[in-house]
Amino acid sequence: EPVGIRVFCIIKVIMNRAAIPANASCLKNSAILPAIVVGFGFSFFSMQHANASKVTLSLQAEKLPRFTKTFSCLERSFLTKAHRTNAEYTEPNIDVSNLDQLHRLLIHDPQTSGGLLLSISPAVSHAMIQALRSKFKSAEIVGQVLPRQHKAVVFE
Repeated sequence: EPVGIRVFCIIKVIMNRAAIPANASCLKNSAILPAIVVGFGFSFFSMQHANASKVTLSLQAEKLPRFTKTFSCLERSFLTKAHRTNAEYTEPNIDVSNLDQLHRLLIHDPQTSGGLLLSISPAVSHAMIQALRSKFKSAEIVGQVLPRQHKAVVFE
């Protein structure tokens, strides 16, 4: 079945092999996409995933894990060059029209790139979240995979 027709959940988490064994039933038929910390933000990695898979990701920016003082720092313009370059690079492929300025900065922040983005079947999403939350309290379903639309990623 082509991936563009199936609907998946997207989970943004920080995970390692100790958290969930590689043969865990909730990982069957899942795509695990490592995000390497290189200064790219969540906007970059989600766009790359969507483009490579020829799908559109519908993502809820409010659900992205963040540090306690992230918004405070962004409000005070504690930014890196990556905020600007990530925004410029992803702009043609993502829709941020529903986001306020702080959430736009958040998705381009290089600190949002450190986890893993998983595409999993909704049928196993509850089991996956339960397994992840035993080690990683901030594991969260942050969106879904849809058939390809005009933009690779739509942030809500």
